[in-house]
Amino acid sequence: MESERNTLIEIDQNQHQHQNIFKLKRTIKSYTIERKIEVIELLRNVYAGNKSKCSKALDISRATLNEWIKDESKFLEVRERNDLAIRKTRKIVNQELRKTRGKYQELEEELFRWWEDVIKDSGLSIDCDRFAAKAKSLFVQVYPDRDLNSFKFSKGWFAKFVRRFGLSYRSATSVGQSIPVDADIKISNYFDYFDK
Repeated sequence: MESERNTLIEIDQNQHQHQNIFKLKRTIKSYTIERKIEVIELLRNVYAGNKSKCSKALDISRATLNEWIKDESKFLEVRERNDLAIRKTRKIVNQELRKTRGKYQELEEELFRWWEDVIKDSGLSIDCDRFAAKAKSLFVQVYPDRDLNSFKFSKGWFAKFVRRFGLSYRSATSVGQSIPVDADIKISNYFDYFDK
C-alpha cells in the first residue's frame, strides 16, 4: 500500500514537471513598425514613461520595449521614406545603411567595384582567399599610410562583406549535358519496360 502511494506521488510529480516544461515554451510575437511606433507613443502619452505599467498592460516584455525605444528613429525613418513594407518587422536596415557599416568603407567599395567588373561576369565563384588577396593589394593603394597588419582579412570579415553588399556564394555550373544520340531508343525502352 505504501509503495503504491509513493509510486502515485512520483507519477504525479513527473506529470507536474512535464506541465512546467511545456509552460516554459514561449510564443514569438511579431509586430508591425506602425504598432511599435504606436506602443512607444502610448508609453509616453498614456503611461507617462512608466515602462513597467506599459509592458504589463500591453503584454510586451520590458526588454522588447527598451529595444523599440532604442530603434525608434529607425522606425520613423523607414515610415517616412517608405523604404520597406510596413509589415516588415525584422532587420530594418536598407541597402545604403548596410553598405556603410564596414570599418574600411572605401576599401570595401573598391573591392565591390572590382567584383562587379572582373569576377561577376566571369562566372567564377566568390572565394574568401581570392577576395582577401585582392583586398590586401587594394588596402595598400587605398590606405598607403596605414600598416597592412592593422586589418585582419578574416573569414568573419569576408562573410560580413558578402552580406553587406548582398553577394551570393553561388557560381555558374557546367552547361547541361548533350542529348545522347540514341535518346529515342532509350525512351522507347523505358516505356516498354513499364508497359510489361
